[in-house]
Amino acid sequence: MTIKVKSISVAQPSFDCTKARSDAEHLICADAELAAADVELAALYAKAKAAATDQAAFKERTRTEWNYREQNCHDRECLSRWYADQKVALSEIAQSGTVPGNWNILPSILL
Repeated sequence: MTIKVKSISVAQPSFDCTKARSDAEHLICADAELAAADVELAALYAKAKAAATDQAAFKERTRTEWNYREQNCHDRECLSRWYADQKVALSEIAQSGTVPGNWNILPSILL
C-alpha cells in the first residue's frame, strides 16, 4: 500500500531564510502570507528605487524603515502593519519619484 503525503509549501521571501537572524526575519520565513508580502514589497522596492530622483534620500529612507522593522517588529501584527505601510509609501515613490521628506525644490515664494 502506497500512502501519498501532501507536502506543505511555504512561500519563500525575497531573502535567504537560512541567513535569517532577527525575530522579524524568522517570522517572515515561517509565515506564507508574510513571505508573499515580502516578495511583493521587493518588487515594489525595485520600481520605487528606479523612480526615485534622489537616490541618497531613498537609500536613507530604506535603511531607516528596515532598522525600525528589525528593532520593533517581534510579532506578526507589527510585520503585517509594516508591510502595508511600506507598500503605500513605496507605491507613492514609484509613481512620483519623490522621496518623502526630500524638499530639494522649494516653491519660489520661499526663495
